[in-house]
Amino acid sequence: MVPLVALNEMKMVEELYTSQKTENIILENRIGDRLSATSIFDATPLFLQLKKTYTQERYDKLAASGKKVYLTTTCLQSGELVVFTTDKIAAQSVNYEVETINDVDTFP
Repeated sequence: MVPLVALNEMKMVEELYTSQKTENIILENRIGDRLSATSIFDATPLFLQLKKTYTQERYDKLAASGKKVYLTTTCLQSGELVVFTTDKIAAQSVNYEVETINDVDTFP
């Protein structure tokens, strides 16, 4: 949502925030089907939705705006904190990793 807010795309934010269902974000598989996998959940629907929403056009618009966006995340498996940012000179820390958003592929 943060990049969309930074782009002032409030209609899109409202639509995404109010219309989502669990199956649009994650699929829950039967445990027997996922014995060799690392999770019983499949986040493919979320990945596809992110790819559809965060386009090259939106990335270019955000990059051109000069706005500094920070997205703080936590890895659910390792507990590692990662900050994704458009700020090219973001403060570094021993308590978290900083990943610079450089292109559409690193645009969350």
